[in-house]
Amino acid sequence: MSDEPDNLVLRMLGEMRAEIGGMRSEMTEMRAEIADVRTGMATKGDLQSEINSLRADIASDITLLRKDVGDQIAGLRHAVT
Repeated sequence: MSDEPDNLVLRMLGEMRAEIGGMRSEMTEMRAEIADVRTGMATKGDLQSEINSLRADIASDITLLRKDVGDQIAGLRHAVT
């Protein structure tokens, strides 16, 4: 009778070991997926730099637009007078 509980415990330990091994492999796969996602994501600094660049481009475009519109208005005033 003393052999049966030992065998039962050993069998359950073996099953637990197999389950833990499966969980470890799943965790390794998840870690790899998370690493892939992290490398694909832009950092906050990258985004801030891009926003600042876009702001500078827009400011430059607005300045040029104002100059062009101002020149057209001046030409129109000259033509009218």
